[in-house]
Amino acid sequence: MMTILKKEIQTDLPSSISGILSSDLKNDFTPLISSAKKEYWSALGLPFPEDLSPINAESGSGEFYLSKGGNLFYFKIPGEKNRLECGGLLKNDGIQEFNQFFDVVSRSIQRELKTKELNWKSLTPDETFQNLLSYGTSLNPTKEEFATARELENPDLLHVLMNTQSLLSYSSRNLANLLEDRMKADSVLEKLVQAKLMTKDFVVLCKEKGQQIIKVASRQAIDETSQKGFKCFLCGKPISEENIEELLSATELGRKMIDKGYWMPVRILETLERLGFKNQDVIKEAEEDFFTLYFLSSGEIVMTATFPRKLTLSDAYTLNAKLSVSRAGIGIITSTQPVSAVFKEFLAQSNPQRPLHFLENFSNLEERFEQIIKTRQQEIVQKVVEPFTKFTSITLSDLISQKLFGGEEIKKTQQTAPSSKRGRGKQEVEEEKAES
Repeated sequence: MMTILKKEIQTDLPSSISGILSSDLKNDFTPLISSAKKEYWSALGLPFPEDLSPINAESGSGEFYLSKGGNLFYFKIPGEKNRLECGGLLKNDGIQEFNQFFDVVSRSIQRELKTKELNWKSLTPDETFQNLLSYGTSLNPTKEEFATARELENPDLLHVLMNTQSLLSYSSRNLANLLEDRMKADSVLEKLVQAKLMTKDFVVLCKEKGQQIIKVASRQAIDETSQKGFKCFLCGKPISEENIEELLSATELGRKMIDKGYWMPVRILETLERLGFKNQDVIKEAEEDFFTLYFLSSGEIVMTATFPRKLTLSDAYTLNAKLSVSRAGIGIITSTQPVSAVFKEFLAQSNPQRPLHFLENFSNLEERFEQIIKTRQQEIVQKVVEPFTKFTSITLSDLISQKLFGGEEIKKTQQTAPSSKRGRGKQEVEEEKAES
């Protein structure tokens, strides 16, 4: 994934600083805007004016540069001349090159200002993210938890496991009623057992008393017990004549994955890792019945909250506070239930400058997360680059004139307008009358 870095210094800068930076940077980095402009002069066989590199305009000056590694860097000075921004649009391996670019810019300014220290300020929310790290924790799922989180994207598996988590056991008859389909129930049960989220046992119940006699792990064990002549200790009948039922129980792993919807942040973390984010760079906060994750993307904090239940208006207030305190640039709210239009509208109105996304299921999770993140990256890049567009206009008529007329100023024929009689001397008026 792309990384965006931005730093700023506020100090009085000499008017020549843009040219100085351009000269110091050109040996190691390729200027983009002035190089593109230079092509016009070159095609017309004209010498390129040195004052157009870097680009200067009334609204400021600056230049974009391409590194040997394919990363993009820039410096930008607004019209007031007392602030300079230095930034980079980096690929995964661009940090070292950005540090090289930044060092050149920083040393050039120090040399011109004759100072050893410069007070650079980061324009990305590094400090806020560090604060989040101080009271949040990282999420470290096992391979088994990653695998089971993928299984729980299946709504039927999730539905069954959520309905059994609060019970010590659950009969297969109840499971069939829950899913209203015996064949579907058998398939779901098999998947839950294979994923080690549930266990399947068999119990023998006394027909007369209804109490449990024995509990074993397989039907075969009951048959073996019956062959050995075991009888019900309550009524004395052979084991084979009593009621036999399948008993379903959530495993320790199953209960952990369902608790607060733990499987949801685990699944999202796996998605983020596949998109290039590192586990240790994702912060987890556990609330009473939901989780919140924070991570940095494109120079801003992304907050995603996971709810294993229906969202309420109280949740909207909680999320609003979290978005504000974390200074998140974007919010992603995930839920296993549909989110009401009222909830979405309230949160959107409370965050007019912050893009919000609502995911009401986990289907195509990776594709949707990737699309959200890439779209936001494009918006941020456009915002970074947009101020430079005012530096790229070419007055082609002037260049053509230089080509055709060798740079000489084109003289306009001045037409003498008829003089007004007002303000002329009496003698001049009389002479004019006489001539008439």
